[in-house]
Amino acid sequence: MRTLSLLWLLLLVQVTPGASDECPLGASPCRGRHGAGCYNPAYAACHDGLICANALLPCLGRYGTGCYNAGYAACHDGLVCSLPLQPCIGAQGARCYDPGRATCAAGQVKGRSGR
Repeated sequence: MRTLSLLWLLLLVQVTPGASDECPLGASPCRGRHGAGCYNPAYAACHDGLICANALLPCLGRYGTGCYNAGYAACHDGLVCSLPLQPCIGAQGARCYDPGRATCAAGQVKGRSGR
């Protein structure tokens, strides 16, 4: 009877998909449109496949994915720019620009000095 119970338990573990086969002990699986991986809930969070440290926020959008700290960076539709840079999205693509040195017109960054 004991052998039959052990075989039943082994069969149940093999059939049931679990994180134990994919992630180390203490970690949880993270799956979504933006990837897959393992994360520790004590130190990080999972947002649709993007893993960010607890102090960081997810930045998901059509221009990419990333993690950012609201005190040091800005996020616009997946584009992460460190402050004081600002997102610039237009016909020429997505990039970060310095509002003190450049303007963003239709995605093209032009310097004030005419370069």
